[in-house]
Amino acid sequence: MEINIERAKAYSETRRVAVDTIIKCYHPKCNEPAINSHILQKEKILCEIAPDRHHMKRIINKFYTPDIKFEKRGIDKAFSFNCFCKDHDENLFLEIEKNEIDFNNYKHYLLLVLRGLYREINIKEINVRQNELLIDKYAHLIDISDLQTSNNYERLGLNDLKKTEELIWNDLQFGSQSFEFGKKEMTKEGVVLSSIFTYETSKELNTHRARYGVEAKEITDIFVTFFPHGKNSVFIMGYKKTNASKVKGYVNMFMKENERKTKRRLSNLLLFNCEVWVCSEKFYKEKIEKNKEIFFETLEYTKTTDNERKTFDLNIFENNFNQKLIEWHKIYQRTS
Repeated sequence: MEINIERAKAYSETRRVAVDTIIKCYHPKCNEPAINSHILQKEKILCEIAPDRHHMKRIINKFYTPDIKFEKRGIDKAFSFNCFCKDHDENLFLEIEKNEIDFNNYKHYLLLVLRGLYREINIKEINVRQNELLIDKYAHLIDISDLQTSNNYERLGLNDLKKTEELIWNDLQFGSQSFEFGKKEMTKEGVVLSSIFTYETSKELNTHRARYGVEAKEITDIFVTFFPHGKNSVFIMGYKKTNASKVKGYVNMFMKENERKTKRRLSNLLLFNCEVWVCSEKFYKEKIEKNKEIFFETLEYTKTTDNERKTFDLNIFENNFNQKLIEWHKIYQRTS
């Protein structure tokens, strides 16, 4: 793994400052300081894949080559961030953290995805602030135009996420139901995922923006959550009801296909679409560590494709994943 020392130091410094500047509770009616919040429940969910109370977490550093790696992190830090104040963190989620999750209860789905939504907002806010710091202090090291372009798209993404945020709070307050959720139980796996990805491909977005302008199209968010629950793992997908005509068929492929095909689609999301996930150390050693250089290079595919919905024959949960990954990587190298 190659490291540009000067750039890496600049990245680390500005990242730390950016993280430290985002400290307020994300509840829309609260200004209290945020505390460290787990995206999903620590004791009932995260501990299920952390027998030694550690996870393997995906880390991004733009000045490493490749810029993605995994690090071992304690359970208190691996899948958490400063989200809500102590009062809201404890009381807002009481229904699903002190009692069993009721998958027939619409509110429980909202609570399961809420911190995941704010983690996506948090990541974008940190990215914007970090890019601003890099532009101000390290213009001699970095292509400023790339950072400015990145911030433009980060802010557009934030605007879309804020609209989703408003719908969730309206549902929680008034009992409306603005989203559709699908749930599927599968064989238990050593992965916890809570993320949001964009349904539109880069090609679709670029075509629309070229015709109508960069701010003309609201993107389509899809929630995706995967976690151990009892003897199984539960897979959840959700989307706005107003987007049903566009995405219902896509989501149904995950929900209605057999487990093997669903896990292949889920694997593609983990590899190419979703950033916020952790795995057990056992899972990492079996599925990633053996070919980690190839694995990390494979993740670079997202920077070159304009069709993020394409699904490859890669199933990280199957025994032949490492061999399939090597074969896929050879094809990717020839075509990239």
